[in-house]
Amino acid sequence: MSQNQDFSEFSYSRLTPEERQAQLVDENVPVALKALLLFHEGLHLANSGNYQLAIALYDRSLEFIPDAFEVWYHQGVALSNLGRYKDAIASYNKAIDWQPDCYEAWSEKGYCLSILGRHKEGLACCDKAIKINPDYYKSWCGRADILSRLNRRKQALSSCDKALELKPDSHEAWNVRGLLSNRRQAALACFEKALEIQPDYAKSWYNRGLLLFRLGKNELALDCFQKALEIKPNSQEFWHSQAWYGRGYMLAKFRRYEEAIACFEKALSLQPDYPAPALYKLIILILSGKFFHHIAHPTKRQTLWRDLKTILYSVKYLLIGFLAIIIINTYAKGAGMMVLQETLSVVFSVGILCLFMWELWLNRTNLKFVWQIYRRGIITYIRAFLILIITLSTLVAVASVVPPIMRWGWASAVFGNSGNLVFQPITTVQKIKPSQEVEKPKIAPPLEKKPQAANTPKSVPPSENSTKVQPVKEANQNKTSPEINIDYAQIITVGIWIVLMLLVPFWANFEEKIFRQGANTWKQILIRSTQFGLVHILVGIPIFAGFVLIIPGFLFACRYKYIHDKNLKQTNDEKMAQEAGVEASTADHAIYNAILITFVVAAMFL
Repeated sequence: MSQNQDFSEFSYSRLTPEERQAQLVDENVPVALKALLLFHEGLHLANSGNYQLAIALYDRSLEFIPDAFEVWYHQGVALSNLGRYKDAIASYNKAIDWQPDCYEAWSEKGYCLSILGRHKEGLACCDKAIKINPDYYKSWCGRADILSRLNRRKQALSSCDKALELKPDSHEAWNVRGLLSNRRQAALACFEKALEIQPDYAKSWYNRGLLLFRLGKNELALDCFQKALEIKPNSQEFWHSQAWYGRGYMLAKFRRYEEAIACFEKALSLQPDYPAPALYKLIILILSGKFFHHIAHPTKRQTLWRDLKTILYSVKYLLIGFLAIIIINTYAKGAGMMVLQETLSVVFSVGILCLFMWELWLNRTNLKFVWQIYRRGIITYIRAFLILIITLSTLVAVASVVPPIMRWGWASAVFGNSGNLVFQPITTVQKIKPSQEVEKPKIAPPLEKKPQAANTPKSVPPSENSTKVQPVKEANQNKTSPEINIDYAQIITVGIWIVLMLLVPFWANFEEKIFRQGANTWKQILIRSTQFGLVHILVGIPIFAGFVLIIPGFLFACRYKYIHDKNLKQTNDEKMAQEAGVEASTADHAIYNAILITFVVAAMFL
């Protein structure tokens, strides 16, 4: 068997494992046959997901036949599955060196370059593959994917359609078609079509799960992420860490914290610089009360510190800028600093408003939930109002006795006023509203005429011209123009108030699911209520106000527990009892916030 013989002529399956091993150690077996045995053994391992062992066998095969371009190509595929894209590109380059018209290697090299952010180079590789073989549908798929990353959607759709024209049952092409679709239902149909053709195509399971999550179908999304990870458990492609993160995020929403933490740790093991799982792992440890347990454990403390560094490194420039603003605003004085504060206030306010509008857009199909919250009976409004009175009274009483450091909030260092970041757009609008019209200077009254002396000459009678002008002058003085004063600041403030009223129920429901759901004992209620109050310090309120907010948090939790226990006795269903408790506490919480925001806006108008 010559070195140039095509590998496809070798039937690997005809030999038993014992026969293959015997031939590998037999000195009389030709080198080419040993290389083929190792290559096909590597293919077998790669197909079963053992990419690391497959690469080792490919290396041994290349020791016998260094110019075997197919071995270099498949080694690149295995390296790509392990997420080692730079090494994969090196293997594809070797395959191209030995076989310049290996269009498969050109196509896969383009994919790896695109993953590394080198989209134009990747596109050139796909174009090269298409030039060599215009009928290779995978090159068109890869080209479509890269064009979509370059925001050239029309060309991407054209390339994807070409791939489907060449191979209508291409699951890869249907998967890319789903990624290119602007309509979610159409995209979902494309992913399902891909899975109908190839049920074990992990990428489509992952993409389907991601789309279902965006559609709010969390349980189905969790199943899809799980399926994708079961199909390729050992893969280390770029999307694999994201699938582990997505599964962990879904599990966290279902309060399966132990499993969620395990998923986040798996995602971080695949991609150590991935800040999202590190952040959510930290949040879950705090919410579940296990943060201090991890701090006390030496190994877990080291891991936690590494996660914290990952989070901080991802926002390092933001933190540096934020600290610089605080230092400048604290120590620098003068008109320039006032201008800087006003500018930052406007920039932050515009950004916050954009986030508000984006969140409202995302919840546009669920606005019925807002009506369900606000249509609650009068008892709910009375209860929320009393909670607000208790909170504000405590806030005023505590504010007079706390030390100055407790009155500090990060918003005071940035904007010059310490308060809830949610109110910042309203505060900014009120600051920059146009000043009142300046009063016209009063005209001095005409001097009284004194009686003329006898020797004073008589006044000259007015000329003919002056008598004609006088009526026109008087007419101009008597002429008045109607003026319409529009206070745009008040109009904008009312608009912001309406947006906040629509968003408050969603925010309250989110917080209730985090801080109330599952807190069925008084110990859990106290812990969660404390967390609820202190976490509000992050939005810029004074430190002491965060401690005061423990009170409404506790009262909302009492409402949750009462309804939860009542429903549990009636239905004996823990899940239904928790849902009923969250619904009740969400209503109190949302109406409490709505009354507070309305009071603040009304006070600004007075």
